Amino acid sequence: MSSWNYLVMVSFNGDQVHLVCKVLGNLQLNLLSKSKVYEDPALSAIFLHNNYNYILKSLEKSELIQLVAVTQKTAERSYRELIEQQIQTYQRSWLKVTDYILERNLPVFQPGVKLKDKERQMIKERFKGFNDGLEELCKIQKAWAIPDMEQRDKIRRAQKTIVKETYGAFLNR
Repeated sequence: MSSWNYLVMVSFNGDQVHLVCKVLGNLQLNLLSKSKVYEDPALSAIFLHNNYNYILKSLEKSELIQLVAVTQKTAERSYRELIEQQIQTYQRSWLKVTDYILERNLPVFQPGVKLKDKERQMIKERFKGFNDGLEELCKIQKAWAIPDMEQRDKIRRAQKTIVKETYGAFLNR
């Protein structure tokens, strides 16, 4: 333990530690309330993600996370889980794009058998739905920001992988 950690631990008594935890809890409730302002669940998730991530990074940077851990052993893990939940909520916003091309939504095609006009038209509609949905989602979400570059890159990579794999499977089929 660094001397700073020791000084912080010594200078805070139990009531003060409890107060810090109470403030963090109230902050979480306030953020949840404010996130309801956003009609788009994905934007609400980005709002919460950014704030939870900022709180966690601030606690780590100031080393208050160790103080909070005195009374809440899983505080850091809880924030990481909240952040991950918001990422998953955001990723679900992409389902309206990838649902067009999921295999479960396609009829069974016989290899080597020429497609009927109806089947060709259905495939064209799937590509069109995917392209239109992608364009709309990109137009909406390009204005959103994730200030933490590491988090932003992680989310982008994961989303690219999901879309690329789904699109590739559809295209190969």
